[in-house]
Amino acid sequence: NGYSEVYRAQRMGKWHVLKCLKKEFADKKEYCALLQKEFELGYHLNHPGIVRTIGMEDVEGLGTCIVMEYVEGCTLRQAMKEGLTREQSIDILAQLCETLSYIHQRQIIHRDLKPENIMLTTNGRHVKLMDFGLSDADEYTILKQPAGTPKYAAPEQFSTDAAITPHTDIYALGKLVEKMLGGSEEAAQIVEKATRMEPDRRYSSAEQIKKQ
Repeated sequence: NGYSEVYRAQRMGKWHVLKCLKKEFADKKEYCALLQKEFELGYHLNHPGIVRTIGMEDVEGLGTCIVMEYVEGCTLRQAMKEGLTREQSIDILAQLCETLSYIHQRQIIHRDLKPENIMLTTNGRHVKLMDFGLSDADEYTILKQPAGTPKYAAPEQFSTDAAITPHTDIYALGKLVEKMLGGSEEAAQIVEKATRMEPDRRYSSAEQIKKQ
Protein backbone atom coordinates (compact mmCIF):
# COMPACT_ATOMS: atom_id res chain seq x y z
CA ASN A 1 0.00 0.00 0.00
CA GLY A 2 1.05 3.62 0.26
CA TYR A 3 3.66 3.30 3.01
CA SER A 4 4.84 -0.31 2.83
CA GLU A 5 6.19 -2.82 0.33
CA VAL A 6 6.57 -6.60 0.24
CA TYR A 7 9.29 -8.96 -0.89
CA ARG A 8 9.58 -12.69 -1.35
CA ALA A 9 12.65 -14.06 0.40
CA GLN A 10 14.19 -17.47 0.89
CA ARG A 11 15.60 -18.92 4.10
CA MET A 12 16.90 -22.47 4.43
CA GLY A 13 15.19 -23.46 1.20
CA LYS A 14 11.76 -22.08 2.21
CA TRP A 15 9.98 -19.03 0.84
CA HIS A 16 8.67 -16.29 3.12
CA VAL A 17 7.17 -12.85 2.62
CA LEU A 18 8.81 -9.76 4.11
CA LYS A 19 6.77 -6.61 4.65
CA CYS A 20 8.62 -3.40 5.46
CA LEU A 21 8.26 0.34 5.25
CA LYS A 22 9.25 2.16 2.09
CA LYS A 23 12.46 4.11 2.59
CA GLU A 24 10.70 7.48 2.70
CA PHE A 25 8.58 6.31 5.66
CA ALA A 26 11.16 4.24 7.54
CA ASP A 27 12.16 7.03 9.95
CA LYS A 28 8.68 8.32 10.70
CA LYS A 29 7.37 7.26 14.09
CA GLU A 30 3.72 7.04 13.01
CA TYR A 31 4.48 4.56 10.24
CA CYS A 32 6.83 2.53 12.42
CA ALA A 33 3.95 2.28 14.90
CA LEU A 34 1.59 1.15 12.13
CA LEU A 35 3.98 -1.64 11.11
CA GLN A 36 4.36 -2.67 14.75
CA LYS A 37 0.60 -2.72 15.20
CA GLU A 38 0.12 -4.86 12.10
CA PHE A 39 2.68 -7.31 13.42
CA GLU A 40 1.10 -7.51 16.87
CA LEU A 41 -2.39 -8.03 15.47
CA GLY A 42 -1.25 -10.69 13.01
CA TYR A 43 1.07 -12.54 15.37
CA HIS A 44 -1.74 -13.43 17.75
CA LEU A 45 -4.03 -14.74 15.02
CA ASN A 46 -3.98 -18.47 14.39
CA HIS A 47 -6.53 -19.52 11.80
CA PRO A 48 -6.26 -21.48 8.53
CA GLY A 49 -8.00 -18.63 6.71
CA ILE A 50 -5.35 -16.03 7.61
CA VAL A 51 -1.81 -15.62 6.27
CA ARG A 52 0.37 -16.57 9.22
CA THR A 53 2.64 -13.96 10.80
CA ILE A 54 5.90 -15.64 11.84
CA GLY A 55 7.93 -12.85 13.41
CA MET A 56 9.46 -9.41 13.11
CA GLU A 57 13.16 -8.75 12.54
CA ASP A 58 15.70 -6.40 11.02
CA VAL A 59 16.79 -7.37 7.52
CA GLU A 60 19.85 -5.87 5.94
CA GLY A 61 18.91 -3.39 3.21
CA LEU A 62 15.23 -3.34 4.16
CA GLY A 63 15.09 -2.45 7.84
CA THR A 64 12.44 -3.79 10.20
CA CYS A 65 10.28 -6.41 8.48
CA ILE A 66 7.23 -8.47 9.35
CA VAL A 67 7.99 -12.07 8.36
CA MET A 68 4.98 -13.97 7.03
CA GLU A 69 4.23 -17.28 5.40
CA TYR A 70 4.42 -17.39 1.61
CA VAL A 71 1.16 -18.55 0.02
CA GLU A 72 1.38 -20.29 -3.34
CA GLY A 73 -1.67 -19.22 -5.27
CA CYS A 74 -3.43 -16.15 -6.64
CA THR A 75 -5.54 -13.30 -5.35
CA LEU A 76 -9.31 -13.48 -5.46
CA ARG A 77 -9.16 -10.63 -7.99
CA GLN A 78 -7.10 -12.79 -10.35
CA ALA A 79 -9.40 -15.78 -9.83
CA MET A 80 -12.47 -13.66 -10.57
CA LYS A 81 -10.90 -12.47 -13.83
CA GLU A 82 -10.17 -16.06 -14.86
CA GLY A 83 -13.70 -17.10 -13.91
CA LEU A 84 -15.23 -18.83 -10.90
CA THR A 85 -18.21 -21.15 -10.86
CA ARG A 86 -21.14 -20.35 -8.60
CA GLU A 87 -20.18 -23.29 -6.37
CA GLN A 88 -16.60 -22.05 -6.07
CA SER A 89 -17.79 -18.54 -5.23
CA ILE A 90 -20.14 -19.82 -2.52
CA ASP A 91 -17.34 -21.91 -1.00
CA ILE A 92 -14.93 -18.94 -0.97
CA LEU A 93 -17.53 -16.67 0.64
CA ALA A 94 -18.33 -19.31 3.27
CA GLN A 95 -14.62 -19.53 4.17
CA LEU A 96 -14.46 -15.74 4.39
CA CYS A 97 -17.42 -15.72 6.76
CA GLU A 98 -15.63 -18.18 9.06
CA THR A 99 -12.43 -16.13 8.96
CA LEU A 100 -14.20 -12.85 9.69
CA SER A 101 -16.10 -14.44 12.57
CA TYR A 102 -12.76 -15.51 14.03
CA ILE A 103 -11.17 -12.05 13.94
CA HIS A 104 -14.34 -10.31 15.08
CA GLN A 105 -14.52 -12.57 18.13
CA ARG A 106 -11.09 -11.15 18.96
CA GLN A 107 -12.35 -7.56 18.54
CA ILE A 108 -10.29 -7.01 15.39
CA ILE A 109 -11.77 -5.22 12.37
CA HIS A 110 -9.97 -5.78 9.05
CA ARG A 111 -11.20 -2.52 7.44
CA ASP A 112 -9.88 -3.34 3.96
CA LEU A 113 -11.66 -6.48 2.81
CA LYS A 114 -11.39 -6.64 -0.99
CA PRO A 115 -10.39 -9.17 -3.70
CA GLU A 116 -6.76 -7.99 -3.69
CA ASN A 117 -6.39 -8.84 0.01
CA ILE A 118 -7.71 -12.38 -0.27
CA MET A 119 -5.42 -15.17 -1.47
CA LEU A 120 -6.62 -18.51 -2.83
CA THR A 121 -4.16 -21.38 -2.52
CA THR A 122 -3.20 -23.29 -5.65
CA ASN A 123 -3.95 -26.55 -3.88
CA GLY A 124 -7.62 -26.59 -2.95
CA ARG A 125 -8.49 -22.89 -3.38
CA HIS A 126 -8.34 -22.31 0.37
CA VAL A 127 -8.92 -18.72 1.47
CA LYS A 128 -6.04 -16.81 3.08
CA LEU A 129 -6.94 -13.31 4.28
CA MET A 130 -3.97 -10.95 4.28
CA ASP A 131 -2.88 -7.33 4.74
CA PHE A 132 -3.92 -6.17 8.18
CA GLY A 133 -2.23 -2.81 7.59
CA LEU A 134 -5.49 -0.88 8.04
CA SER A 135 -6.91 -3.19 10.70
CA ASP A 136 -8.00 -1.89 14.07
CA ALA A 137 -8.67 -3.03 17.61
CA ASP A 138 -9.87 -1.12 20.64
CA GLU A 139 -6.54 -1.24 22.49
CA TYR A 140 -4.78 0.77 19.76
CA THR A 141 -5.04 4.52 19.39
CA ILE A 142 -3.21 4.83 16.08
CA LEU A 143 -4.97 4.99 12.70
CA LYS A 144 -8.40 6.03 13.89
CA GLN A 145 -8.74 8.38 10.93
CA PRO A 146 -10.80 7.51 7.82
CA ALA A 147 -9.28 4.69 5.76
CA GLY A 148 -10.30 1.96 3.33
CA THR A 149 -10.84 1.20 -0.35
CA PRO A 150 -13.80 3.23 -1.70
CA LYS A 151 -15.55 0.45 -3.66
CA TYR A 152 -15.70 -1.80 -0.58
CA ALA A 153 -15.45 0.57 2.39
CA ALA A 154 -18.53 1.17 4.51
CA PRO A 155 -19.81 4.78 4.75
CA GLU A 156 -18.71 5.08 8.38
CA GLN A 157 -15.08 4.52 7.36
CA PHE A 158 -15.03 8.01 5.89
CA SER A 159 -16.38 9.70 8.99
CA THR A 160 -14.09 10.98 11.73
CA ASP A 161 -16.56 10.33 14.54
CA ALA A 162 -18.32 7.10 13.52
CA ALA A 163 -17.62 3.84 15.35
CA ILE A 164 -15.79 1.11 13.43
CA THR A 165 -17.33 -2.27 14.33
CA PRO A 166 -17.73 -5.74 12.77
CA HIS A 167 -20.59 -4.22 10.77
CA THR A 168 -17.89 -2.37 8.82
CA ASP A 169 -16.43 -5.62 7.49
CA ILE A 170 -19.95 -6.98 6.92
CA TYR A 171 -20.52 -4.13 4.45
CA ALA A 172 -17.40 -5.08 2.46
CA LEU A 173 -18.44 -8.73 2.57
CA GLY A 174 -21.79 -7.73 1.07
CA LYS A 175 -19.98 -5.96 -1.74
CA LEU A 176 -18.00 -9.16 -2.40
CA VAL A 177 -21.23 -11.17 -2.54
CA GLU A 178 -22.52 -8.66 -5.08
CA LYS A 179 -19.40 -9.03 -7.24
CA MET A 180 -19.26 -12.82 -7.03
CA LEU A 181 -22.91 -13.87 -6.96
CA GLY A 182 -24.71 -10.85 -8.39
CA GLY A 183 -27.84 -11.61 -10.37
CA SER A 184 -29.62 -14.10 -8.16
CA GLU A 185 -32.52 -13.09 -5.92
CA GLU A 186 -30.87 -14.76 -2.92
CA ALA A 187 -27.64 -12.80 -3.41
CA ALA A 188 -29.57 -9.56 -3.89
CA GLN A 189 -31.28 -10.02 -0.51
CA ILE A 190 -27.94 -10.59 1.22
CA VAL A 191 -26.36 -7.58 -0.48
CA GLU A 192 -29.28 -5.31 0.39
CA LYS A 193 -29.06 -6.09 4.10
CA ALA A 194 -25.27 -6.28 4.36
CA THR A 195 -24.71 -2.91 2.70
CA ARG A 196 -27.32 -0.78 4.44
CA MET A 197 -26.15 2.72 5.28
CA GLU A 198 -26.94 2.32 8.99
CA PRO A 199 -24.46 -0.18 10.51
CA ASP A 200 -26.88 -1.55 13.10
CA ARG A 201 -29.35 -2.51 10.35
CA ARG A 202 -26.85 -4.83 8.67
CA TYR A 203 -26.22 -8.45 9.61
CA SER A 204 -24.87 -8.66 13.14
CA SER A 205 -22.24 -11.25 12.20
CA ALA A 206 -20.61 -12.94 9.22
CA GLU A 207 -22.04 -16.25 10.45
CA GLN A 208 -25.52 -14.93 9.71
CA ILE A 209 -24.55 -14.43 6.08
CA LYS A 210 -23.05 -17.91 5.89
CA LYS A 211 -26.32 -19.43 7.08
CA GLN A 212 -28.16 -17.71 4.24
